[in-house]
Amino acid sequence: MALVATALLADALRDGPPAMPAYNLPPGIARNLGPYSARYSVEHFGNYPSITHELPGGCQVTQVNILHRHGARFPVTGQTKDIKAALDKIYEAVSKDPEVLRDTPLNFLSDWKLPDGSNALVDFGRKSGYTSGLLTAKTYQSLAVGGGIFIRATNIDRVMETSRWFRHGFNGGPYPTERRSLEMPDVVIPVGANNTLSCKIFQASEMVGDRDKDMTPVPQSVHVADRWLAIYAPPIVARLQSYIPGLTLTNNDVRYLMLLCGFETAYLGEENISQWCAVFKKEEWAKNEYWYDLDKYWRRGYGSPVAHASGSGWVNELVARLTGSPVRMSGCVNNTLDSNRATFPLPPTAPLIFADFSSDNNIASIMSALGILQDTIPLSPLGPPLADRLWVVSKLVPFATKLVVEKISCDATGHEQDLSEQEQVRPPWRHIDGHDLVFDDTEESILSKSASTKPFTSNTTLYIRIILNDAVVPVLFDGCGDLASSNGMCDLDAFLRAQGFSNNGGD
Repeated sequence: MALVATALLADALRDGPPAMPAYNLPPGIARNLGPYSARYSVEHFGNYPSITHELPGGCQVTQVNILHRHGARFPVTGQTKDIKAALDKIYEAVSKDPEVLRDTPLNFLSDWKLPDGSNALVDFGRKSGYTSGLLTAKTYQSLAVGGGIFIRATNIDRVMETSRWFRHGFNGGPYPTERRSLEMPDVVIPVGANNTLSCKIFQASEMVGDRDKDMTPVPQSVHVADRWLAIYAPPIVARLQSYIPGLTLTNNDVRYLMLLCGFETAYLGEENISQWCAVFKKEEWAKNEYWYDLDKYWRRGYGSPVAHASGSGWVNELVARLTGSPVRMSGCVNNTLDSNRATFPLPPTAPLIFADFSSDNNIASIMSALGILQDTIPLSPLGPPLADRLWVVSKLVPFATKLVVEKISCDATGHEQDLSEQEQVRPPWRHIDGHDLVFDDTEESILSKSASTKPFTSNTTLYIRIILNDAVVPVLFDGCGDLASSNGMCDLDAFLRAQGFSNNGGD
């Protein structure tokens, strides 16, 4: 079976590695759509410099853990309702004088229709899942052939379907193809309390209160991000209302109308652009992004007192995979599934690649539980947005986001020599999606490169490295070691110690 998959993958990549689908929009818009941006290759985070993807000599990836968001979708039911309500206000005002739109940026509305659909993936999202799987198999070709992949997903249709397209791409299958022919994930977990990919225990994370100017709590009825909305939206409201006499919009109406740019562009595909994108100004898109940064930060990230506990269950599962030990049963961990080696395999007999499929809210909570990309200053709802902030949602959890935790084994002699010479040795393949890689499509050659075939010795040192949307994440945990700043590699024991919050049951 592995040889067949290798041949299919080689055939799928014969014309070179594909690129992730991208919106045909300027970066000033495409990268300011918050969680509705399409995944793109991130260069670096905040003021931290870009970190090389090359491994030091004597080092190789031996295990891969992937946390993946579903691909681009239609608006969910609630969003569709809010968008239609805002549009109805415009249509009602225009009905009194249809000619009023003629010389305004809204003139396209005379023959425009809202795409019909809710909740489900669009074709752009399906292709994103497929391409991500294909690139993953190429990046980790030795592990893919040598140990296979184990895939879990929630039972939300768009999440489960993305995982199926990912596996299809990972196996080198053709695109497009019939959805019914796609393989299912290995485990499908129902949404609910005992699900680390859709944790519902800590519902209070939805109700985090606002922070006043001095960051003291104020009543929960006031949403943090809406403080920012009240600052940046009124000028947009005034401009849109000036186009159409009698039009009355709210600040939230502006946000719902701005949603149409990303959603419709995803629906139209890679070559076309929603006309809604041109309705708003460049600086308004940057302010739009910050609303989503605040929303995720205070409800699902470091600003929430409980969100990191919500993400701790998945971190405990990661620790179990990295160490080959039983899962610490706490938080949203599913005791039944995670104590069964058929539904939660562990080394040394487990596949070498794990891929879990989830949603943006859950992934944001997991990132905060991991302790990565934490700003030293809390994001202020009063602005202005800091250019060097780490928590930028379009980088962290866009459609099809991919967080990778690599386990790396280094021969002590090899990487000590590498450090002393300050020269990095290129491994036989690179570890970054979307870039040229050395690819020998003969099955024998690929199998000979399998990282799983190299035995550990007393001189072996283990590390982890985290990659988010092609960018190596700076690791700032105590005791990570000399390779942290140069290669983004943290000593495995130091990383495990840093996860004490999750290991202690989220307390």
